[in-house]
Amino acid sequence: TQKILPLVYCVRAEDTQQQQGAIAMINENEMLRDCRFVAVDTVTKNFTLEYSGSRSVASRQTALGAYLNRLARDAYRHDRAVLLLNRVASVGLEGEAKEVGIGGDTLRHFVERSVRLQKRGGRVYASLTAEPGTGEVAMGISVRGLE
Repeated sequence: TQKILPLVYCVRAEDTQQQQGAIAMINENEMLRDCRFVAVDTVTKNFTLEYSGSRSVASRQTALGAYLNRLARDAYRHDRAVLLLNRVASVGLEGEAKEVGIGGDTLRHFVERSVRLQKRGGRVYASLTAEPGTGEVAMGISVRGLE
């Protein structure tokens, strides 16, 4: 980890414009243009904040789709892996809750594999979603990371 951490660069995007501009910034910055891995955390947060409410769903999905399209094109052109981190919301009526991935079908079209992390007690369980026959992997969280 001591050799890898100095090579990690973080960009904080306060809004969707900054989030979209980060793609161009990676390509323009001499230190970053050859990077092979990009993680976006949380991919839908700024879109949800700026395009909130049911009346903005179409605008939000359109803007999110355009962003994901640019991100996918950039990944293809520069042979980069992209990790999209997202959150889920629990929705339901009459005490019956179900988890819904924020971003819906727009986000799902750009995702090849999905890993679901769920905390139960002191352990975190990871599982591939929509993959038949895959089990869960239990991990602990410590100051050293996931174990």
